[in-house]
Amino acid sequence: MFDTNAKELEVLEARVVERVTEFYTYLKISRDYRRILSHITVPRQMEKQWRMSVRNIVYMLFLMLESARNSVESLVEFTPKWALYTTEILLSEIIFLDFFWRDARKKPLRAQNTTHY
Repeated sequence: MFDTNAKELEVLEARVVERVTEFYTYLKISRDYRRILSHITVPRQMEKQWRMSVRNIVYMLFLMLESARNSVESLVEFTPKWALYTTEILLSEIIFLDFFWRDARKKPLRAQNTTHY
């Protein structure tokens, strides 16, 4: 989709093009991680790899939404539509933030192998 519309991006400001490009980059990376996840046939036997892949997918989707929100800020001029799109994106981001919060609470605050001075 990005390749077919790349020509139309030339009329936009550089910062907007950067955000749109970020969006599609994060989308592509999340798809790549999904492919990796699909090769894990028995998640219980490869739990660490499976969990890492899921975290990576969620993180890339979160970054994708953030780029989308920043793009909408520059691309949508009609205020009601801007508010609607931004709200929808923020609500989706909240779900991912909740995932990160729950995941962070499972881990210790300090790394296991740190040296104390």
